[in-house]
Amino acid sequence: MPQLLLTSELDSFPVTPRGCSVTLACGIRLQFPAGATTVPITVHYRLLPPEPSLVPLGPHDSLLSRVLELQPHGVAFQQDVGLWLRFVPPRARRCREVVVRARSDDRWGDLDTRLEEEQPR
Repeated sequence: MPQLLLTSELDSFPVTPRGCSVTLACGIRLQFPAGATTVPITVHYRLLPPEPSLVPLGPHDSLLSRVLELQPHGVAFQQDVGLWLRFVPPRARRCREVVVRARSDDRWGDLDTRLEEEQPR
């Protein structure tokens, strides 16, 4: 599977039916398994500042990271796409859970997530 490491000057990357693993300059990693797309596509991305108005939040929710937008909108992948991002909980608050939300058809929904502790180096 091809592995791409993007610099901060790049805002897009190709995804082919072979799949690929992409690490953005900010450290976010996306994994598109083989067969996730049937035709080659170019995915564009941008990171938006952490504005709570961008994502619907509940009364006890906090937006702790920038918002990652992937385009083109509406692409239906044939396989689940993996998303890894680093999370350091704030010291002032106890972290109970991390929620990742995605927008599809103008509706927001929570994605299945799991926390993995990074092994000490």
